[in-house]
Amino acid sequence: MTMLTSLLATTAGAAALSATTPTVFQPYLDAKPPVIVEELPETEANGIAIREFWFRSRTLPSSGEAYDIHCLLARPAELPRNERPAVIVCHGGGGHLDMTRASAVGWAERGYVSITQDTPGFGNRGKATSRGPFFKTGGSMFTVSDPMDESPLCDGIIAVLNSLAILRAQPDVDAERIGITGGSCGGYMTTVVAALAGDRIRAAFSIYGGGFFDVASVWMPRIRGLSEDQRQWWLSTLGSGRHAGNMKADYMVLAAANDWFFWPPSITATLEQIPGYKNVLFAPNDYHQIRQPGGTVPPPTFSRAKNRTAMEIRFMNWKLKHEGAAFPVCRATGSATRAGDHIKVRFQVDSERPITDARAWWSPGEMPWRFRVWDDVKAVLQDNGRYEALLPVEHPGHSINWIGIVSDDEYATVSTGIRQLSPKALGFGAPTTAERLITADFEPGRATSLWRWAAGSKRGKGGTFGIKPEAKRSGAQGLYLHGPYSCALWGVRAATLQQAGATGLSFWARTAGEPFAGLKVYLVVEREAGARDFWVAAKTAETTLTTDWQHIDVPWEEFTFTGKGAPLVPLLSGGLGELRFTLDGATQAVHIDDVRTRITPSRAAPE
Repeated sequence: MTMLTSLLATTAGAAALSATTPTVFQPYLDAKPPVIVEELPETEANGIAIREFWFRSRTLPSSGEAYDIHCLLARPAELPRNERPAVIVCHGGGGHLDMTRASAVGWAERGYVSITQDTPGFGNRGKATSRGPFFKTGGSMFTVSDPMDESPLCDGIIAVLNSLAILRAQPDVDAERIGITGGSCGGYMTTVVAALAGDRIRAAFSIYGGGFFDVASVWMPRIRGLSEDQRQWWLSTLGSGRHAGNMKADYMVLAAANDWFFWPPSITATLEQIPGYKNVLFAPNDYHQIRQPGGTVPPPTFSRAKNRTAMEIRFMNWKLKHEGAAFPVCRATGSATRAGDHIKVRFQVDSERPITDARAWWSPGEMPWRFRVWDDVKAVLQDNGRYEALLPVEHPGHSINWIGIVSDDEYATVSTGIRQLSPKALGFGAPTTAERLITADFEPGRATSLWRWAAGSKRGKGGTFGIKPEAKRSGAQGLYLHGPYSCALWGVRAATLQQAGATGLSFWARTAGEPFAGLKVYLVVEREAGARDFWVAAKTAETTLTTDWQHIDVPWEEFTFTGKGAPLVPLLSGGLGELRFTLDGATQAVHIDDVRTRITPSRAAPE
């Protein structure tokens, strides 16, 4: 049993996996499409025919209120020679049809019939043009109504199942070649609908969205806050992971390993339930984006309004058009072994296309998922698709997680699952590599990619941050911060700080204009279930900054716990992971540079 399987097995309620379709969804899985209640004139542009209409998705039994869902259907305008493949496009949280309009048209331009719709439960009520209780009174994914089967997210799922029925009824659609895709909450919807639909969906491509929200996600406190009856109903009815065992579609998920919302164990637990074809990319150091080849950033270059990733295009073409090469498959093999001061890991790759890059990535096993910094080492091809890589060991007393990642020459990037190993069990005692302490000069390269918006914090009008030449004290660049904004550095590891005897941190700061006091410095600890504790350098917030560079030295003892009562875990604990700079408001920018770990108790500014 793997670590992540063990986590799944011991989570309350996770054992109650759904073996049958919940009653509320069964009427929407037949071949009968919903009634169209309003339709706009059909339009055609650039060879694409577009229909927009509202369909009667459901009438709530208790109140008689109806859900009329705004929907868009796009297809190539010319008459088909053969039945076409089709794709359902699901918007993300806070989204609406107009946000996925371009994507539906883009799929039609690629020869598909495509459909997209507003989604109750997590759609944007202000901008969506659908009608029904959710769009009038609100709610969220985790609102449980009375009766429960009338909860808003039920009608989100029903809306997409009705879109599937509409597609299957189109005369130019091959009902055996229908796919579904979406990102974020649309990735969740992709997973749950593909599972409920069984063999009615052939291919499912999920970006970020997994199941088992109660195992590992930002929503764990929300789920735990429900009553016992509500929680069990939500998990068994709306929890996509609970239905994954029914999936007949070929399934691919792109998972950001540092995602704020969906954490790796929830993705892994979902994959372990799917009986058929499944593939995954865990993208290291990514938060709600995929920066590996074929992901959400170039290369290659194409319209990002029409598709989030190159991989989704290739996956659907492969699975629904039977065009192009299969995706590579990457799986860990054998047991990790000691190789001098390193640990040797192995993974096997099967690929129809040449592999252009192969790496092993590793991170500290004791840290929270969202705070980790993943480091990579080149993997070396041995023979017949077998790769080996040597991982360094910094702290033998702590576990290491690792993944193997490969890309082929047509921008398909896949990974192994996330594996865990114990250096101590392999005979490691004393540390074998040099310590990596907090060092941020903001120079071009890897260090700058680790600074980003502090997820979960507020960003106000005019607030921004960046790595800019005008913010430098030394080198070529420094950190530019204008409030209201919070930016954060990941990977602040307590084990490293303790082993080095670190006594605090230091940095240099100045304003770009008038004097200003109010720069806040936080260290953030995640203790359990996504709950975060903050320690603030109180004296620093009172320091008046001017246009002259000022050295600021902060011993650990000057960080003050901001919560109520005493902290449940110490500052320098395994949950530590983030250094955060915050400006609640300022009329000018603050520049920060030369962030360092403080080793000596001296308060003298360095030369």
